[in-house]
Amino acid sequence: MNISHTGHGFINHFISALALLGLFISAAALAIPASPKLSTPVVIPYCIDPNWLPYEAIINGKHVGISADYLQLVAHKTGYKFELVVTDDWPQTLAYLQQGKCGMTPFLNKTSDRERFLLFSDIYFEAPNVLVSLKSQPFLQGFENIGDRSLAIPAGYQLVEYVQRHYPQVKLILVDNEKEGLERVAQGDVDVFVGSMLSVNTYI
Repeated sequence: MNISHTGHGFINHFISALALLGLFISAAALAIPASPKLSTPVVIPYCIDPNWLPYEAIINGKHVGISADYLQLVAHKTGYKFELVVTDDWPQTLAYLQQGKCGMTPFLNKTSDRERFLLFSDIYFEAPNVLVSLKSQPFLQGFENIGDRSLAIPAGYQLVEYVQRHYPQVKLILVDNEKEGLERVAQGDVDVFVGSMLSVNTYI
């Protein structure tokens, strides 16, 4: 497969921030030194993308991945207790956040729509996106070179909104997750997939 960066560097595509519903943690909570342990731990229900390795996933009912490590660090420094609310997929996670069933999510891109119901901390993790296509396809550098080819993106991802706004000529194909997007490229069902570099490396 061909793999190329989107050409936008770190333009906040997979720049991940702790998203809150205005409950317990401010952005500063992640930047301050270790604070005294709370006598009564604050319990924060949270959701994640259940199928987004290596960033995060739910395996055997347990939160694993990079964001799990971040939450463990926050819990250690603040005394907060985080309780996972299990979801089936990323669209359900977004719905639970909007409905208030989850108090936060650790990795999320900021968009104007999400800012209507979520508060975002300062950025504390970022990674680039890459375009993936078969070797038989031309090597693509950036969304502007996709033309009228079909592009797979997981439903609910910030990139869907971005591509629709800036590259309306691209034929969007929504998939359930990054693994499915890569599989559909391999099978020739779609021309290009866009996803985070670390996740793509995990599945290829």
